[in-house]
Amino acid sequence: MLSMKYEQSFIPNIEDGWTLFLDRDGTINKRNMDGYILNWDEFEFLPDVLESLAIARAYFDRFIIITNQQGVGKELMTRDDILDIHEKMSEEIAMNGGIIDEIFTCESLATDYQNCRKPSPEMAFLAKDSFPDINFRKSVMVGDTSSDIEFGKSVEMKTVLVNAGVDYAGPPPDLIFDHLPAFVEALSLYHAKT
Repeated sequence: MLSMKYEQSFIPNIEDGWTLFLDRDGTINKRNMDGYILNWDEFEFLPDVLESLAIARAYFDRFIIITNQQGVGKELMTRDDILDIHEKMSEEIAMNGGIIDEIFTCESLATDYQNCRKPSPEMAFLAKDSFPDINFRKSVMVGDTSSDIEFGKSVEMKTVLVNAGVDYAGPPPDLIFDHLPAFVEALSLYHAKT
C-alpha cells in the first residue's frame, strides 16, 4: 500500500546521481524555538535522524546541509562556534554510518539588503560550484519551513516538508512527512518493493 501511495511522486525516479539537500534546525536537530543553537551542548539530534541518514546513503550520492544562522550576524555566537557544532555534528553522523559532504551556512541578518539566506538560491549555487555534477532537477530539499521549500523550488528541486501537523502557509511541497525518518522510510519501502 505504501509503495502505491508514492508511485505518482518523484520517489520512483530517485537513482544514481541524486543529491539530498537538508535544512539543519528542525530537520536534523531540535530547533530552539526561543533563539539559536549557540554551542554543541545545546545541539540535540531529532529521534532516529542518525539512523535515517545512514539508510539514505543507499539512495543519494551526495548530502548537503543548507542552513541560515543569523545568530552569528547578531553576534550571539561566533563563526568558530558554528564550525565546532558542524564538525561535531558531522562526526556523529559519520560514526552512525551517514555522511555529510558539505555544509553551507549563511550568517547574514534577515534585515540585510542582499543576503544569502534561504529562500535565496545563493547557497544552492555555491553547492553547485563546489560539486559541478549536482543536477538540481535530480535533487531533493528537505526542510521544516516555507523558506526551505521556496529555496528548493527556486532551482527546481523536489521538495519535502517535514513539519506535518504544524500550520504551514508556504508554497506547496511535493511531499509532506512528520519528520525526516518518515521520508527515508517511505523511500526505503518503495524501493524495496520494486
